[in-house]
Amino acid sequence: MKTAASSLLPTDWKRLLPSSSQEVSHAYIIEGNRQDALPFARALAQHLLCVSKDGTSAAKILPPFRDLAEQTEEKISIAMVRSLTASLYQQPLESRYRVFLLDYADRMREEAQNALLKSLEEPPEYLVWILVAQNSRKLLPTVRSRCRLLFLSPQNQEK
Repeated sequence: MKTAASSLLPTDWKRLLPSSSQEVSHAYIIEGNRQDALPFARALAQHLLCVSKDGTSAAKILPPFRDLAEQTEEKISIAMVRSLTASLYQQPLESRYRVFLLDYADRMREEAQNALLKSLEEPPEYLVWILVAQNSRKLLPTVRSRCRLLFLSPQNQEK
């Protein structure tokens, strides 16, 4: 699944991207320092959104991408998670996937994580969650068990 978005990534990061639609998980936890993990999470989202409904690579990055990285550095509340999950069931028009990127996922309150669980357990087939965390162990075990963990260490990057 080579896309225009993936061609600009460092080689070590490219190996972490799904190579086919069969390898795409419905949820990812990107763990690493924020300076590395957030750019990779955004690249993963763009990579997924470059895949059209028929499985071919789209020439442009499509819009059904909700980036919540700049929203908060405080604890993520249950109200915020509920407002997100209320909009999950709007299907993408052009892309195969609809992507939600949640930065500071390890700062979610326990009740917010529990509210997120339903969408992690029974996601629509087009939905992909990307959770960015500096420490995935701060997430509930039930949340971690429903996500594919991608760990970014600083040596994974080419400078």
